[in-house]
Amino acid sequence: GEAAAAASGMGAIGKPCGGSGGMPQGHVLGVLRVAAGAPAADVRREAAVLAAHHLATCGALETPAVARREAGAWLAHLPTASAEAAETACSFLAEAVEAAVRRRGLDANAAAAALLMHPPAAPGWPRGSSSGGGGGGGESAKDYSDDNDVSNAAAGTGTSSSTTLIIPTGTTGEDLSFSSLAAGAIAASVRVIRSAKQSRLQRLTVASYIAAVTFDILQQQEDPLPLAAFVIHTFRSAGSSSSHRVDLALYPALGSLVAFADVVVAGVGLPANSVGGYTTGKLSDSAAAAGGGNKSV
Repeated sequence: GEAAAAASGMGAIGKPCGGSGGMPQGHVLGVLRVAAGAPAADVRREAAVLAAHHLATCGALETPAVARREAGAWLAHLPTASAEAAETACSFLAEAVEAAVRRRGLDANAAAAALLMHPPAAPGWPRGSSSGGGGGGGESAKDYSDDNDVSNAAAGTGTSSSTTLIIPTGTTGEDLSFSSLAAGAIAASVRVIRSAKQSRLQRLTVASYIAAVTFDILQQQEDPLPLAAFVIHTFRSAGSSSSHRVDLALYPALGSLVAFADVVVAGVGLPANSVGGYTTGKLSDSAAAAGGGNKSV
């Protein structure tokens, strides 16, 4: 789509711009509205180029590599209909970008801390020696056992080293291969979905949008394990408490994304016919549901 082409065709990317992040939030929202809903394709394309350049230079996507992986995904899945859905997704993205710029890496640091403190509640984790390890650069269950002992001692959990870590002790947000924008928007989507102030359509729109974007970003990760684990931590943890419940059955795209993340974390894939080292054939149904909820720009 135009958004992907815009992201791949940018020049110098990943360099912070002046001020607090370039365009004010209201201007960003206006550009996103045009990129999502302008009647003329060339107008949508030009707006997508401008929006992708802003995402890549304002600080929301911290490095050139992250910008190339993510900028197109955030734009390509903005819905074009209905008008309320398009406005909801555009507003959500504009607010998430502004928060990522303002917080400057804090959301990625929070994601790293969550991954260190909470093993993913996914079937098949920790990976056993018979699981094949997952082929995409993901570490085996033995790799971080010593680090895990240190982490558990510091946390006072007393958990044995058989409970393995997704990322090594000492990892910060800067070490993650997904952006603060992704970390913050995934967390923010839960607040929107739980909000009684949002209409059913608005909640469904945000759920479907974040599922489609995250699935897209997952496919582009050299090692998708940390992002998949963060998806599970965010949505399954949010759904486990009666006081903070998100019923994933009411949001099929999110449910499919979590199911996809389960398979990534379990590491059951094979090198051939895979996404990031994980077999795609078994995941086609979940992938379609998670990634097919919105039209591209």
